Amino acid sequence: MDWFANQNYSTLILIPIMIYTVVLLKRNWASITDDTLTALDRHYLKQASMLLVLPMVVFIHEVGHYVAIKLMGGNILEFHYGIRWRYVIPRGSFNAVQNLMIYLSGNALQ
Repeated sequence: MDWFANQNYSTLILIPIMIYTVVLLKRNWASITDDTLTALDRHYLKQASMLLVLPMVVFIHEVGHYVAIKLMGGNILEFHYGIRWRYVIPRGSFNAVQNLMIYLSGNALQ
């Protein structure tokens, strides 16, 4: 519950919209998956990609940084995954190559 209290108002607005998107996809699944792709189907798919798929991809990206930091022998000072801001703060001393590996690991896992 502490996570919920620390989120800003955009989170409180986006969570019901995300739930509504899931309900829309479920109700219109037959229309979306049939042979004809209508403008309304494209709208549902665009909404789902922005509100459901993109946040999952970004989470996987941040997990890539997390795993790289752990593999390099560091610790995680903070892992934050919110609706608008996401970041991983490492603790430890890393050389330039290790920093580059940590930096690129998000894209590599993504």
